[in-house]
Amino acid sequence: MKSITPQVGFVLVGGGAKGAYQAGALKYIAEETTIEPHIIAGTSIGALNGAVLAANLTFDQGVRRLNELWDRLGDELILRPNTSTVLKTLSNAAQTTVPTFEKWSLDLLVQLQLLPKHTAIFDPEPIERLLREAVNLTNLRQGKELWVTVIPSLKIPGIDYDLLMSLVDLIRARIGTKAQWLCAQNFQDDETLYNLLLASAAIPLAFPQREINGQFYVDGALGDNIPLGALAAQGCTHAIIIHLDNGVIPIIIFFLELQ
Repeated sequence: MKSITPQVGFVLVGGGAKGAYQAGALKYIAEETTIEPHIIAGTSIGALNGAVLAANLTFDQGVRRLNELWDRLGDELILRPNTSTVLKTLSNAAQTTVPTFEKWSLDLLVQLQLLPKHTAIFDPEPIERLLREAVNLTNLRQGKELWVTVIPSLKIPGIDYDLLMSLVDLIRARIGTKAQWLCAQNFQDDETLYNLLLASAAIPLAFPQREINGQFYVDGALGDNIPLGALAAQGCTHAIIIHLDNGVIPIIIFFLELQ
């Protein structure tokens, strides 16, 4: 009987600010086990966490770097909302999971019959700056294979991507627009690769859509928040899913055998 060499993949699920818990779970794995990922698949904040891991020479270094960044985020204003009352209300919801945020935004806009003419609730500059500081793209291209979940966004020539178009993307995701898994190492242009990482966390209404090789994308959590299929497609035999839950326990680690 032919033996199969174990290939372990990590699935880093989306969950907004709860990504700090994910960093803590990874720290536990690094310190208390000998498990290291061969491949990483991430969605939303999980994709950004995964990029930091993959951009370091070793798993231990990546985990240390990731936890340093989350410690630093406690002192920085990364989510910088606009000042109107409506947008402040929406920003509170945007810092939770995508489904909750979607419900808040839709309910509020329906009740107020108001669609402000802003392309995004949050200023994208702080998170863009942090990503460029945290992720060395040369190292990322040479690091652990990273798959990023995104979902195609609607772009109509001559029409700005305002809040109305953001709502269209939310509705399209609800009725079945499929997410895509894109490999970070396949992108050689720096700006395109940064846009890929930012696209996975580009929650409609909260952050602007991102263009990648002529196609626009938004937050992959709308279509596939647990990209286990990306690992299965690449031949992983086992997967650890670090899930950010809304319940009492914020982190659930699942170990699955794929084959």
